[in-house]
Order: sequence, then structure tokens, then C-alpha cells
Amino acid sequence: MADSENVESHGERMQFVEEKEDGMDNEHRCQSQKCKISLSIFFIAIIAIAVVLGIIFGTRRTPNTDDGNMQPDKIKEAIYLKSEETYELTSPGYPANYPDMSREYWIIVVPENYRVRIEFIDMRTEYKYDMVRIGSSNETEVDYIASFNGYDLPPVITSTGNALWVQLFSDSVSTESGFHAMVKAVHDSDAVFRCSAGEKSCKYVEECYNESHSCDGSYTCISGHDEIGCACSNPFFFKCSDGRCLERTRTCDGIVDCSDDEHNCGFECDNGIYSISHAFLCDGINDCTDYTDEQDCECTGEKWQCPNGPCIYRNNVCDDYPHCPGGEDEADCSCKSWQFECPNDGVCIPYWQRCDGNDTCGDGSDEQDCPECPDKLYQCDSFQCLAVEKVCNGHKDCFTGDDEADCANKTIPSCPAEEFSCGGKCLRPSLVCDGVRQCKGGADEDNCTQESGSEMPDTTNCTSCSSGECIGLEARCDGNADCASGEDEEGCSTEVTPTSSPCPEGKDVCTSDMSCIPTSRFCNGIRDCPMREDEDSCTETTDSCSDLDDNSYFVCDGKEDCANGADEHCTCGTKPAKAAKILGGRLADQKGAWPWQVLLTESNSTQGVHCGGSIINKNWIITAAHCINSQSVGVIYVLAGVTDRTDIHPDIQYRGISQVVQHPNVSKGGFDVAMARVTEPFTYNALVQPVCLAEEDIELTPGEYLTVTGWGATGGGFDGIQLMEARLPIIPPHICNKWSKFTTSVLEARIICAGYERGLQSACYGDSGGPAVVQREGKWTIIGTVSGGSTCGTPYTPNLFTRLSFYHAWIRSVIQEN
Repeated sequence: MADSENVESHGERMQFVEEKEDGMDNEHRCQSQKCKISLSIFFIAIIAIAVVLGIIFGTRRTPNTDDGNMQPDKIKEAIYLKSEETYELTSPGYPANYPDMSREYWIIVVPENYRVRIEFIDMRTEYKYDMVRIGSSNETEVDYIASFNGYDLPPVITSTGNALWVQLFSDSVSTESGFHAMVKAVHDSDAVFRCSAGEKSCKYVEECYNESHSCDGSYTCISGHDEIGCACSNPFFFKCSDGRCLERTRTCDGIVDCSDDEHNCGFECDNGIYSISHAFLCDGINDCTDYTDEQDCECTGEKWQCPNGPCIYRNNVCDDYPHCPGGEDEADCSCKSWQFECPNDGVCIPYWQRCDGNDTCGDGSDEQDCPECPDKLYQCDSFQCLAVEKVCNGHKDCFTGDDEADCANKTIPSCPAEEFSCGGKCLRPSLVCDGVRQCKGGADEDNCTQESGSEMPDTTNCTSCSSGECIGLEARCDGNADCASGEDEEGCSTEVTPTSSPCPEGKDVCTSDMSCIPTSRFCNGIRDCPMREDEDSCTETTDSCSDLDDNSYFVCDGKEDCANGADEHCTCGTKPAKAAKILGGRLADQKGAWPWQVLLTESNSTQGVHCGGSIINKNWIITAAHCINSQSVGVIYVLAGVTDRTDIHPDIQYRGISQVVQHPNVSKGGFDVAMARVTEPFTYNALVQPVCLAEEDIELTPGEYLTVTGWGATGGGFDGIQLMEARLPIIPPHICNKWSKFTTSVLEARIICAGYERGLQSACYGDSGGPAVVQREGKWTIIGTVSGGSTCGTPYTPNLFTRLSFYHAWIRSVIQEN
């Protein structure tokens, strides 16, 4: 969670995928046909390069990993070229797909006074997640050049010394066919490239850039050489010495993204788990997740000094909640934290009326000190900063689309004649009609004739759907619709014979969904099977409602089983455990501070953070649809009673997921809500309680504060150790529409928008699905779940929450029907 308030300290949101690098036992080997130069000449150089590469591509830091295989990867292959010699380099298996979790390294070494030139003929890698990295090396220098992924061909690259390294890095999800490149040893004199007057030469490539391209927010040079000395437009970015601006989450992660993002990473956080860059100390952002990096710092910038106490965020001053030990932050407040005070008459106006082009205060004060994009970036009406090349390029990059307005007299970039154009994207001919949809809508694969002799999918070991998709035979009649139209569940027999019953001893099967329930629940007057088959054909029925017990499995499960709903007269939205506050910057025990918050993990442990969620009754949690689906059963686990993820105590309740119900319109977008039934009812206690559901007619007013909680990523990109909370003001839909890509009608009906103009506090990766709550009549009510937003914690980038009151009837129907 981007800096919010820590439930056990001060502190910050969305989904998070944890990467893990497995050590590969690749060997150093020499291509015998290329070894014309004595190995003894290069032995010392190769050893030195190998050592340095081991540092550059070090292991990603992950919390509490016990795999025992987190070792630096080794060089796969050392290739020696003699003068003017050419070598053909391809990824493993090319043109077939490279393996997942690839960690392949090549070093190409040429004689002294020569350089290595690499030209790519083909490049096909999974966009964003798999990549090819290139660096220029010799025994005294290691230069990181750039990373490439997707299908676009990299430019021709030439090393600065007599060695160059190439790495193929892939995750475990999807692979493509990889790359095909020609590598050549060229003499120093042939590597000289001269630019015209008024231009400067890019490093590593035979390209020049005009001074007008310096500090324009985009890399004319692949190494970012034209952006050296320029400012980054985002406070959560790290400025590399080679000109690049990186999200700070990409620093000190063991993967080189620029010349110095892996330097000075030795600051150890007090939690003993994370290390960060010294560059992030005392910058007001909670990179360590426990505020170690923000201790003993001056209260400057976005911080406010509590008298005889800690620094707090200016956002938290006058927000109707005391954050200082003596509550001084809530004294002498003339305006709320989300308001701007006009200096001439003391009138308070909403912050979103600042810098909107209207003189609301009457003296121009609310139109002063407005955001300005640095250097030569284009400023959108929404305060986004764009590279000038994105202006009038046929694509609306500003939320309000003002970058594409008044373009009559401007030149719109076009593709070369030999390339295919779609939506501002240029494709080389080999990518058209190759079976992969590169253009939005698949225009590059339209009007393609199928090659004769192409084979239809083999359906011998799968079930074919009407859409053409082939699913495993085991998915047929398993109670889950795996085909888009659900035909894999049609014509299934509901008869269950004793020999085919999937239930263990002491349980019987519900024939409608093949679930197992205790035999004692049959004929007890309570419907447990979806079609009530457990209460049909009973010769005698027990009246379970005659003597209700709070511990009865059907009490407080959200479904009215007894007359007048007596079994659902339950308490919600309370905190049995009194939450302590932060005193003098010290952490205090706050177990049970938000007892409905659950942790969704893939490991059934507190080590990883997949998403958040909320308990709404003993059997059901609610979360975001992008967090779970039908495939989450048996894969995602629900943990309740957790506050500090390092505190593994016996009161933590571990549950699996037996059923997932996504909103039926989730595929249309904007219906980001899902419910999950746990395998065993929660036991309510001081640490585990349900939250109250918002009614359909609940009213929310702009400026009202909501509280969002979660273990999501902090400034440094690490998952939170302690559960964190952020108190945010609700923003009007028409204002949020200006700062997001949603339309006002969608926002008002299905989304809640909240946040500060200054940013810093927000939900972030890993907080997705977690609760946004408000107090109503002394009880905490869930009004939304974390859904999305722009870059965590940046100014004018609001948090978006799924508005649960819109889905109230659907939520109730899911509980009643299941």
C-alpha cells in the first residue's frame, strides 16, 4: 500500500505477482569451431566478466524464501570470434518456443581493437514479462545497454569494448519463439559513427539525436543517453545516472535495468527481511514497509511534525482522526485535509477546485503553485506528463484526450511503406498473418488465408468447446463451466452410485454440484445442497431452528434458514479487540484492528500476498474478480486473523476455497467483484469478525473519508509486513473522470473514487480486493473493494473501488442460492 498508515505503525494497494529466480546449472563452454584464439589469452577476462555478471544478475530479494536454490545464474556460453567473423545466435529451441523460467547467458568476445556488433533478424518474446537484455563488457568495465521484449526488433547495437553479453530472461507463464541475431566482430575504425552538425551521437547505436530531443521524456537513444541530467516526472521514480527513469520497485531487485539501479542497495530494514537503496532514505516514502528508512528524519516536504512526537503526513492533518500522541494534528483546524483555504477570506474549497482554470477564491490563490511537467514534456489537462512524440499521434494518451485536439496543423507520424499500420503501431511484414494478434482487434490477422495441409486441433485428449477452445477431459461434468458457453456441463448425469461417490466416510454428496456435506446435515430442516436435495425424500426431519446455538454451522452464514431470519440476527462491523495507536513512533500490538480483513495467498501461509478480501459471513468472503476465478479452487487460500505476517500465531484461521462466483458481467469490464465460499466456516472471535454490507441506498458524499486496508506494495515495491491502512477522501465522479480513463456514468454507478491531490497515500499492488469501509451508526460498513488506479501514490492518480451498494442484490442472491 503506497504510504498509508500502518495498523501496527504508520504506512500503503492492487495485485502483485511474485517472481522467483531459480539457479540454473549452466556450464561455461567454448564453440570449438570458433576457438581459433588461445584460451589462455582470454581466461582471466572471462572469469572477471563472469564474476561481474554474477553481481549484475544477482538473486531477487524475496521475503522468507526457503527454496535453497536462490543462487546467481551462470554463463551459458562463451563465444570467441576472430577478426571480421560472424556468428549466428539464437535462443534455445528457436524457432520453436524457448523454455519457461529461462536464464540463458551468452558472452561474445573479440580480439583487441575490435568490437561486437549484434543485429536482430527476429524477436518474439512475451510482452512486459520476458525480455532480452544486452550489455557491453570487457575485463574492466561492464555497461548495461538496454532490455527488449515483445515483437519489435531492437536496433543494431555495437559494444564499446571487445565483449558483449546477452541474456534471455523469462517467467513461468508464457513463452514465444525467442530471437534470431547475427553477431560480428568489427574493427574499431568501422564502428565510428559521425553525426551532422547540431546533433549528438547516441551510445551503442548508429543513431543521432537533436538537442531538441534532450529531456523530452522519451528515449531517443536506447540507453537513455539523451535524458542524462533531466528530471523524472514521478516522485516514485528513480533517476539513473544513464538518464533512465525507473519505478523504484525495479531498484535493488537483483535485475539490472539501468547503470546504477542495483548500486548502494545495502540499507537493511529493521524487519530483517528487506534491503533498499540508500537513495530512498528520508524521502517521505515507506520503502521498508516498517518505516525504518523514515526514522530520525526531518519533517520536511509532505511530513508534519507532531509536538514531542513522530512525523506524520500532511494528508493526515485535520482528517477527523488523531494521529499525534496528543491529537495536536486535529487542533485548530479551519479546513479539512481535503480542502484548500482561500487566504483572503478563509473560505474552504475542495482541493479539486484548485488548478482547474477557474479563480474560485477570487484572488487567484487557488490557481497558483499548480503542477508543471518538467523539461519538455506535454502537460495534459489531467496533469499527466507525456513525451511530445505522443501528442497528435492518433491515440488519446491523456485521460481527457486533449493531446489529440487541434491537430489540424500538426504532422501525425506514419509507418514506413513496407510496414503494416494499426492504431499507431507499425509491424514488420513477418508479423502479419503469423497467427499472433498484434493489433487491437486483430487487424493484422484478418484476411489471412489458411495454409493448405494445416491440421485441426487434436481433440483426442480434450473436450472441444463451440468457441474452438479445447479443454481437458477432466473438466467435463465437473460442476464448473470451463467452456465460454458452458456446454462442457450440458447433458451430465446427476445420478451418483455408491461406487462413484466422491465423498469420504461420514459425508454424502449433493448431486446438483457434486459437493460433499456431513451426513448429519441431511434431513435437518436446513438447505445445504444448492437444489435442496439434502431435504428431499426425508421420512423424518429435525427442527434445527427450535433451539438456536450461535455455534451452529448455519447461524450467521448470510442465508436465512429459519422463520423470520432468526438465524441471521448477527453482529457485524465491530472490533472486539481494542486497537492501540502509535505512540512516539513505536509499534504497538494491534491484532484484530480490522478483523474482517483476510489475506489471499497461493501458499496457504503468510509468506506471500496475492490479494485482499473481506469476511461478510461465516462462509463467504468478497474480493475483486481480477483476484480469483473458478481456477482458484484448490490454488488460492484464505487466511483470517492475520495482522503482522511474521507473527504466526495459533489464532490464524486457514481456509481453502470451495467455490468462486464472479459477477456474470465481469467479461464486459467494470464489474470487478467476486465472492468465494470457504471450505470450512470461520470461527468468530476477537480477531475474526464480519463487516457489514452497504445497503443499496447508502449515501456517500464528496470529502467523506473511507479507510482502505491491506498488505500491498509500499514505495519500494515490497509487500507490507504489517497490515496497513489509509484514510482517503471520496472524490466526485466528474472530477475523478478527469483523472482516470473511466466515463462519469460508469464511475457514478459502479465505482467509488478517493484520494489526495498530493498522492503518497493510496492502495497499491497486492491490496486488490481488500475493503474500503466507512462508519455508519457505530458500525463499520464495507462500501467498496480495491479495484484499480494509476501508478501507486502519485499526485492526481485516484484510487478506484468497486461500489458494492450497486451489487447488493447480486451479493445477497449468491449467498441465498448457494
